[in-house]
Amino acid sequence: MGTTTKPEIAAIEQVFATVYETDSAIGVLARRAVDGFASENQLWQVMDTHGSKGARALLTFLTGLPGTVGRTDGQFAAGFAAHTAPLPEALVEWNAILSEAFQLALIDIDKTQRDRIPEACERLMKLIRYASSFASPRLRAWSP
Repeated sequence: MGTTTKPEIAAIEQVFATVYETDSAIGVLARRAVDGFASENQLWQVMDTHGSKGARALLTFLTGLPGTVGRTDGQFAAGFAAHTAPLPEALVEWNAILSEAFQLALIDIDKTQRDRIPEACERLMKLIRYASSFASPRLRAWSP
């Protein structure tokens, strides 16, 4: 499922701090994005139990992230309160993250063909890492 770098670990722990230590589906998936899977069997168990619920929770979590620091999507993506339109590249990137989260939320991972579970899991892990790397500096910029 790929290796998680130290900066990615720090970003995941910061962005998902409110759910990281919980047994919620998103908390479990965030920890798996950091720790990986001990075995193929663990991957199947986690995805069977938390896959679809976690993907939907991830979409909800990411969609609400700008609001946690009192910002619009555009302000959050830009990292500052622009007096003009937000940086289009940053907003396009944030919208792509939300779009991937939406696509994953539509997959019924629990009932999907078993051969598609590793692919869905890989996409979830990559999205958690990427979204965290994108959101972490913005959360720091907007935090009091």
